[in-house]
Amino acid sequence: MDGSGDARVCKSAQGISAVRCVSRVSNEIEVQFIDVDVSPEPAWADYSSPTHASLSVHLGNVGGKAETRLMRNVPAPYGARSISFTSPGAPIWGYSEGATRAAGVKLAFDLPRYPRC
Repeated sequence: MDGSGDARVCKSAQGISAVRCVSRVSNEIEVQFIDVDVSPEPAWADYSSPTHASLSVHLGNVGGKAETRLMRNVPAPYGARSISFTSPGAPIWGYSEGATRAAGVKLAFDLPRYPRC
């Protein structure tokens, strides 16, 4: 890859050299396991969906630090332990520094399909 990531999974990427994604749908929720190779310099990618709300969880990384963020330049309040829920179209950033690999899971919800409580 040219460092721009996989446009089907992420956009606005910097420092991403490879993206691997396994995606399944269960109970009308898309579950994506995303594994990326990153450069040790600060690297990031926007994993948002224009049509679905998302719940994103960082699972682990090799070297350095990695986390999900709501704003690319603002660290998550609980670092790698943060869980991010975003509305459709809102950015969810994967960010790493000093890492060579990072992995996470993203659940995508089509909110209009679910009844209001």
